[in-house]
Amino acid sequence: MGKDLLHLYGETDGAATTGDFSMSCDLIYGTFIDFRLPVGAKLKVWTKRIAGKAVTVLMKMTEDITADTPSWSVLGRDYLASDGELSIEKQKPLILQSITGKEAVRFSWEQPTAGVSSVELEMEIDTNGRE
Repeated sequence: MGKDLLHLYGETDGAATTGDFSMSCDLIYGTFIDFRLPVGAKLKVWTKRIAGKAVTVLMKMTEDITADTPSWSVLGRDYLASDGELSIEKQKPLILQSITGKEAVRFSWEQPTAGVSSVELEMEIDTNGRE
């Protein structure tokens, strides 16, 4: 596979104040909540764009998506403090390494008042280090 740039997009449901983004991607058919990393792969998060109503976007990771109830750790939070748009571009990306192939990431939201917000992500997946 090598290196691929993924463009992910998700929206809040507009009714709940918390939840997990159902993401779509230009290289993946359908939608998904959890993105499982292949063994030995690196996931690099380069850009985040958040728009719409005030929202906190959380990036979460689990070390074992195959568990009956995976344990999720919050790796980062990005805040859109009021209605509008926020663009975050990294000079050095956040890098996640898969060791077992059971690691997965997901993006969640928290809002003070339910409303429609969106998140766009540009991520690179590098599978060159796979065994």
